[in-house]
Amino acid sequence: YNLFSKFIDKALRKALEKQMCPLMAKSIADLNPRLKTLNVLAKVDKYAEIEYSMVSSPEISQPAMDLNLKGEFYNIGRHQEAPVPAPAFSLPAQSSNMIYIALSSYTPNSAGFVYKNAGV
Repeated sequence: YNLFSKFIDKALRKALEKQMCPLMAKSIADLNPRLKTLNVLAKVDKYAEIEYSMVSSPEISQPAMDLNLKGEFYNIGRHQEAPVPAPAFSLPAQSSNMIYIALSSYTPNSAGFVYKNAGV
């Protein structure tokens, strides 16, 4: 058994990947339109709320899953865009840690705009 275990493992893994990958891709494709319509708001305090809805479909690859979330602050009840543009950015490819979180300058800038408008 030990003599053939590597070959058996490799064959089983390939067979499972061949069947599972298309199934997962279809499931995610079916879910994407629903995920894009989620508008997620969370109250931060009495002045601000943050929207962290998805801005694009999840990107799933063999070693990782990338979720691109909005991360914009608003005054409660008034969704006024901050007067600074939201820069596009990406993270360098890395795989040594379990999770990576990145914020563009737009997130704290939108928070500053919200609190300035609230007089805080």
